Amino acid sequence: MKKTVNIVVFALLLLIFGSFMVTFQVRQDEVAFVETNGQTGEPINEPGLKFKLPWPFGKVYRFDKRIHVVTTPYGQGATKDGGSLVTQVYFGWKIKDGQARKFMDSLEGDSSEKLMEHAQEKLMGIVGGAKEEVIGAKADSIGKFIFKSGNESEAVSGLDFELLENEMLAKAKPTALENYGVEIQFIGIRRVGVAKENLDVVLDSMVKQHISKKHKHFRGGDGGDDGGRVSRPSQTSPHHAGMTYPVRVPPPSL
Repeated sequence: MKKTVNIVVFALLLLIFGSFMVTFQVRQDEVAFVETNGQTGEPINEPGLKFKLPWPFGKVYRFDKRIHVVTTPYGQGATKDGGSLVTQVYFGWKIKDGQARKFMDSLEGDSSEKLMEHAQEKLMGIVGGAKEEVIGAKADSIGKFIFKSGNESEAVSGLDFELLENEMLAKAKPTALENYGVEIQFIGIRRVGVAKENLDVVLDSMVKQHISKKHKHFRGGDGGDDGGRVSRPSQTSPHHAGMTYPVRVPPPSL
């Protein structure tokens, strides 16, 4: 009797562990591919329990179909007057419905994670190129891009950032879709700033502007005085970004 019980338990364990080798689960928000003997099958969009050959004959790739939000590194570009402008953007992307095959075939990697990393690398290049093209066409000077109406006393751009973002999206979206089956749903400007080599020039201009305003107040009878002192903004950006100002906060991945 005891021997029979042991055999039954062993058979059940073998069945359970064996099922893990030949089955896998697809979630509602996933698309999956099964690779059998080096050949990738059609995309699996329907959720539920699916079957595959055991390793090493069968391999599963899973991709999240929800929106992924990526923040790019700081990028440095030249303004029309020769200054250096630092910008950082974020964007949201997802695998477009019906384009999972193109996504799978256009990227390189031996795992789902590697393929996703390759996708984000390619998309950052596309978005970065669109950003440089759009901002390069609009950035006449550092002052006019970062400060309102060229007034260095206000760290608020007079440019329409939403318009710039829409222009970037219009340039990047078709390329991402055509090349990788990916839909870029939005692009946002996260931070803009001044490169280190231009930081002293901009801050000196801010100091002069501030002192000039104070002198006007003095002549008008304003008794307040701070001695013409101006506190420099904190410099917590990467080594090439001397001073940056936040524009928008990227949303979390959906």
